[in-house]
Amino acid sequence: MYKYQCSNCGADLVFSPNKSLLKCDYCGHEEVIKQTNEKPQERSYEQHINNSHARLEKLSTTAIEVSCSDCGANITFEPPQVAGSCPFCAAKIVAQPKVADPTIAPEGIIPFHIGRQEARKNLRKWIQKLWFAPNDLKQLAQPEKIQGVYLPFWTYDTETCSSYSGQRGDYYYETETYTEEDENGEQVTKTREIKHTHWSYASGMVNCSFDDVLIPGTKLINFQCLQALEPWDLKESLKAYEPSYLLGFEAQRSQVSLEEGFLSAKNIIDDQIYVAVERDIGGDEQQIDSVSTDYQQLTFKHILLPVWMSSYRYRNGQFQVIINARTGEIQAERPYSKIKIFCAILGGILFSTAIILIVIWLKNR
Repeated sequence: MYKYQCSNCGADLVFSPNKSLLKCDYCGHEEVIKQTNEKPQERSYEQHINNSHARLEKLSTTAIEVSCSDCGANITFEPPQVAGSCPFCAAKIVAQPKVADPTIAPEGIIPFHIGRQEARKNLRKWIQKLWFAPNDLKQLAQPEKIQGVYLPFWTYDTETCSSYSGQRGDYYYETETYTEEDENGEQVTKTREIKHTHWSYASGMVNCSFDDVLIPGTKLINFQCLQALEPWDLKESLKAYEPSYLLGFEAQRSQVSLEEGFLSAKNIIDDQIYVAVERDIGGDEQQIDSVSTDYQQLTFKHILLPVWMSSYRYRNGQFQVIINARTGEIQAERPYSKIKIFCAILGGILFSTAIILIVIWLKNR
């Protein structure tokens, strides 16, 4: 069992993003996380699906878990941390913690690189740039309003072989003679080039390679918002999973099964295969009638990626601010203050009216 106590005073350790090591907030003692040369391993999709005894593990031997009664999120964290509010919907967590249930063991993790202080600083800058934002929005930058969460993701690798049939369109031009009336009212003969398309049958086969097609394992954050947080630079930043990186942070249990994730990955893969097919058909235009794809050497990884989150409710709406804890990129939903918008419009009207009255007065002097 991994020990998370300070070797100097016995207090609990937390992971420090700024120094990438474990730190005791009580006495300041620091401990280095044992590093290995081990890389996150790809696992066979087919073997996992066919194996009724798939490798399920707890995120750590001491992890506990709570469920949000409002949005349904299952959140895992390490003692002595406690669950105050849900990072996804801002609802108070009232459920009693329990020992975390086993899940498909993560192969990789990107540790937090940006600490809470820097995340708050970025958040304040973002808030200051907002037009017509409610004053209550400034409270988001308070320490207790921002939470560090590891989000679950799936990655898929595969080699594809796709046979297709379709049509290739090649442009050709014919000269057409026509008459029209000129500016003097006389009929004149002119020529023009008319574009036509010659269609011919096309078929063939394309081979593609896909590496780390990234699919979110959460359903509580908008997919487009998660995409906008990229890049994660998995090749450089992803480390083999180590429970120590969870200390002081929370982790969400995946809401998307491995099979569901692959269906989403196929949509991304298929779009790129269609581009490859159009390129292979060539010509000026392409029509694809059918594509049949064989997925080979299909592998996957379950990984955890770090974000700082602040969720809040304003009037009858619910909003989220999400910060990529590796790059600092912010993606957010935001409300607008109707009072500020009204005052801005009213101020504009009054200003315009004043200018008009001044111009009229100057003309009548």
